[in-house]
Amino acid sequence: MSTYLDKKWTLDYPALGTEPVSTEPYLSPEFFALERERIFRRSWLCIGRVDEVPAPGDFFVKDIAACDASLLVTPFQDGEALLRHFYKVVTTSVR
Repeated sequence: MSTYLDKKWTLDYPALGTEPVSTEPYLSPEFFALERERIFRRSWLCIGRVDEVPAPGDFFVKDIAACDASLLVTPFQDGEALLRHFYKVVTTSVR
């Protein structure tokens, strides 16, 4: 049984239509590449906790698939609650 509330969005926003929603944005490699660049590369991401690298010389590697990146995480200085990370960059020379 359809009520007014069921149709409210259709009445308020007729441009949205009532046809099925496209699945293309959810399956498209191009759309995913745009999401990676415009969302994940510009957002803060939790990559670990300070207690995971308690001493100088400790480290862990975090692969972040959404950014297509890998980070090496180490403590900043002994006794400080800071981490530093290094982004793996592969450089190639063109001759």
